[in-house]
Amino acid sequence: MTIPLVNLKKTQAVDNLILTLLDDEYHPLAKVEKKVILLNGEQNERIAIPTSTNAPDLEKRILRVDFMGNTWLKRFSKSVIEQELHIIGQNEWIAGSKAALRVIVTESQGAVPIEDARIQIITHPSNENESHVLAEEISDSAGTASLQFETPENIIGQYPIEILVQSKRGSSMVSTVVNVVSGTKIFLTTDKPVYQPGQLMRIRALARS
Repeated sequence: MTIPLVNLKKTQAVDNLILTLLDDEYHPLAKVEKKVILLNGEQNERIAIPTSTNAPDLEKRILRVDFMGNTWLKRFSKSVIEQELHIIGQNEWIAGSKAALRVIVTESQGAVPIEDARIQIITHPSNENESHVLAEEISDSAGTASLQFETPENIIGQYPIEILVQSKRGSSMVSTVVNVVSGTKIFLTTDKPVYQPGQLMRIRALARS
């Protein structure tokens, strides 16, 4: 299978390209990894599709692609128009700070943007029976939604989340785990609120872990 990749940076990037075969309920069946050196510009990377004895009919399966913190979902079926998810964001968050994910929803055939899709980021805290919605947005005419939210302060380590998308094409869900780390907060104050051009600015910084 050929995976199209794009690197907009001036320097090359190195990361593991991960393909995971999912069933129609998004449960993993098989996985394969390949280390990729991505040069500047567009690049096509060939990689074998992971197979499983539990998945003889690929048309009913979903392929999840993870690369450089981004996630894509692709369906093999061409007989029914389904939706695909493109998730862009960091896989490491800082506890107590703002985080963001960008989700793009398109039709499987032709990559037509899906507007008015309801997108939610859901967590399941270990000490609570009910799920918690971190953020919710509606996709625009380009099929895109940017979701911003506060990362819990009391969570350090592996943090499971779900991205749930409901649109006119149906429902899709991606489950993943992000790494939440402790960070340092820096508070800045100045000696005056307003400055004139050429004046010296005195800034005081206070760092708190």
